[in-house]
Amino acid sequence: MAIDFTVDRWEKIREDAREWWSGELKRPLIQMTLRGRDPGRSEPVLPAYHRTAFYDFSVPAEDVVDRWDYELSCVRFLGDAFPARIPDFGPGVLAAFVGAKTEVGNDTVWFKPRTVMEVGEVRFEYDADNPWYKRVRDLMRAALVRWEGLVQVGMTDLGGEPGYSFDISARGAAVAGSVRSSGRCEAGDVGCARGVVAVLRGTEQYSAAGESRVYGVDAYLLGGAVLHVAVRFLLHDWSGDV
Repeated sequence: MAIDFTVDRWEKIREDAREWWSGELKRPLIQMTLRGRDPGRSEPVLPAYHRTAFYDFSVPAEDVVDRWDYELSCVRFLGDAFPARIPDFGPGVLAAFVGAKTEVGNDTVWFKPRTVMEVGEVRFEYDADNPWYKRVRDLMRAALVRWEGLVQVGMTDLGGEPGYSFDISARGAAVAGSVRSSGRCEAGDVGCARGVVAVLRGTEQYSAAGESRVYGVDAYLLGGAVLHVAVRFLLHDWSGDV
């Protein structure tokens, strides 16, 4: 027995969500799930963790996705609900992508600077071989191959902290100079995030910035919308151009 969902139901989900956002649907969107469904398969040996980061990198991405598949197979999706999964590496994994020291704790993930420095001295560089970036990308690819669009594969939580926003707004020119000076980032984009989003574009359930409202849920989990806005803000030269 597979996940209790079909491609035809996705068509209905999309159409109803579009009508809701345009004000044409004469009812609210109601998402309900019931756990306890017979999955029709044996439970994987791999344990269930609430954060994907708790799985050691030695565990194949396909095994993690198989665990997700089992958990989703135990759920009934009612009303406007649909199956979805997000690789959860803690809020702020973009820091790990660009070299932060990353520590997996008992219940969360911590991102710490390797060296404390002034904001103007910071250099952000995209490393395609970064192990955290590769792990997220591999999990997304494995999920897309396994489910072939049946399950919505969401963008990992790139994170954000209010304090950082204040620092950026106060010292925007310095931060913008730091990013641009690396020569590895483009205005309005970050290389590593582009790669992750490119993986997501392999399925119809991916939502880009202009499509996020279709699904009626948080754009942060669906694609690059929030990332795009955040990076444009980060790179803003405060004269109105990016």
